[in-house]
Amino acid sequence: MLRGLYESAMGMMARQAHQDITANNLANVNSIGFQREFLALSSRFAIPEEKRSPTASPFTTPMATDPISVRDTTPGTIQPTGNPHDVALSGPGYLMVQSADGPRLVRSASLTLNSRGEVALPTGEPILGVSGAPIPVGSSDWKIDETGSIRNGKEQLLGRMRLVQAQGPVTPAGNGMSIAQNITGVAPGSLAVLSGSLERSNVDPIREMVNMITGVRAYEAGQKSIQAQDSTLESLFTLLR
Repeated sequence: MLRGLYESAMGMMARQAHQDITANNLANVNSIGFQREFLALSSRFAIPEEKRSPTASPFTTPMATDPISVRDTTPGTIQPTGNPHDVALSGPGYLMVQSADGPRLVRSASLTLNSRGEVALPTGEPILGVSGAPIPVGSSDWKIDETGSIRNGKEQLLGRMRLVQAQGPVTPAGNGMSIAQNITGVAPGSLAVLSGSLERSNVDPIREMVNMITGVRAYEAGQKSIQAQDSTLESLFTLLR
């Protein structure tokens, strides 16, 4: 019975995390380059069956799960803007950004120059070049081609943005950025940089609303399960008195 209570409680916790993620997706439906998140569950405990005691408490068995937020990497719709410093990516991949917490990934952004004259996000984080360092421009006269190369008005090459692919799950890192444990370079021709365009969020608001309703119902089912088990335990204790 206690095992059932624990499983129901863990299910409710997972559903609460699911609701938080769904609400965040809906809040970012119009955020440029935002990739919706979804909930994945991983085992909190990994005790092999042969090492598990037959009388072990359910609180130490591998039935518990931890919710993990993962990015849905499906591309969003490309929207032309006419601004030559807006960029979006056509194909699977990301731009590399140097944040205060380390390298991060972005799909689309309105680029500008930061206080050091480097190509950067509007919040100041520089875009990384193929050398792994920011790309200094020092002038407002610059443009981007489909390979990610940045040139000045005299067609002189100032640098080329580092384009990468993520191998494995992509997880949120805050401020519209993502992080992946394993990244690789992109094959020639597999990814194009589209200047004058932005990628819209890949969030489908109708789908997220359906997910939210489903999550609420599942959470309520967990509550009813706990109430039923609590009532059964109360009856059992009454009989044992």
